[in-house]
Amino acid sequence: MSEIEKHPIIREFLELTEYKREDDHGDEEFIVNLIHAVNELPGEVWANSLSEKSQKFFNRCVKRIGKGKLLPKLPDLKTKEKKMAEAKKAKKAKKAAKAEKVAKAPKEEKVAKKASKKETKPEKKAKKTNGAAKRNAVPKDKFGLREGSAASEAASMFEKGAKMSDVKKQTGGSHYNLISKFKKDGHTVDRAEDNTITVTFK
Repeated sequence: MSEIEKHPIIREFLELTEYKREDDHGDEEFIVNLIHAVNELPGEVWANSLSEKSQKFFNRCVKRIGKGKLLPKLPDLKTKEKKMAEAKKAKKAKKAAKAEKVAKAPKEEKVAKKASKKETKPEKKAKKTNGAAKRNAVPKDKFGLREGSAASEAASMFEKGAKMSDVKKQTGGSHYNLISKFKKDGHTVDRAEDNTITVTFK
C-alpha cells in the first residue's frame, strides 16, 4: 500500500467504493479514477457515509477535473496532540505579547485608550445592527438559501426531482453538500433507481 493510499480520506473512498488501484497508475490517475468511482455512489450513501472533510475534498476534485486542472493536494492531517500543542503555544505567545505591550504603554496612553473605547462603543453597535439589517434584507427561499443563487436553483430542481448530472449542467457545479443540508434540516431525500433525487420539504 502506497503512502497516498494510507491517507484517511483515500482510505474512506476505497472502503466505500471497493475500488482497486491499477499497478501502472500514478497517484494523479489513481485519484481521478477513484473520484469517478465515488461519484457513482448513491446520493444517500455519499451524504451519510463520507466525513465532512472527505466530502469537501471530493467536491474540490470534481471542480478541478471539470476544468481540466490538476487535482488539489490532500489536506495535511495533524494528530490531535500536535494540534493541541500548537494551539497552546500560540495562545501562550499571544498572551505574552499582550502583557509586554501593556507593560510598555505609558499610564496616560492607557487612560486615553479606555476613553476612546467608551466613545466608539455605541458606533460599533450601530455598525453591527446595520450589518444584521442588511443580511436580513436578503430574500431567501423556503430552504433558507439566498434566492437567485445556484444553490437555490439546485434546491428547486431537486424538489421537482432531478439527477445530479442535470443539476450540475444547469447550475454549473455539483451540490452534494445540499443533500447533507436537506437531511440535517429534516427534509426527506429520496433517490430513485435512475439516480433521480427528490427532496420533500418538511
